[in-house]
Amino acid sequence: MTTTSEKLSALLGSLSNDRDVYVSSGPLEPASGPNGLTKAVAEKVHGLLAKVHEKYPSKDYWYERAYRLDGLVPVSQIEMSLYPKTPAEAVSLLGELASTPLLFPEYPIMDRAVAESTAAQLVGLLGSEAHWWSTRDDVSVDSLTCCTIDCLVVGTDGHRFAVLIQVDED
Repeated sequence: MTTTSEKLSALLGSLSNDRDVYVSSGPLEPASGPNGLTKAVAEKVHGLLAKVHEKYPSKDYWYERAYRLDGLVPVSQIEMSLYPKTPAEAVSLLGELASTPLLFPEYPIMDRAVAESTAAQLVGLLGSEAHWWSTRDDVSVDSLTCCTIDCLVVGTDGHRFAVLIQVDED
């Protein structure tokens, strides 16, 4: 029998690719305190950025883009860059980031309808009480990498998390 975590991982995996859309999911243990949940989520985002950086040797694509001159962006900055989203906004943004390049939308990554359908299943797995955030607010995006542009969506039901980030370079 497939667990919810395995389904979550499989759905996220189908939204990723090896060049510009990266994902991570797994268990989440919120820290204590009033911002414990967002801090724990920010730590998971930081972990994904670190793993992506490690995946590429220093002479490769991500070294110059994901690794800032002063190191990876700190967890505290990630936490401050998380803007709350509704589940519907999370579905739309997950679908957009998985299917449409941030800088060159005329060259789709995957079919948008398929991406949004998968995103809806993913959001449904975490449930209606899940919390969702993005680095995109109503007018701008808080960048977390040294790429020209990046954007992420992260959600949690308090026990599991799912994060998708797209990076793009011109």
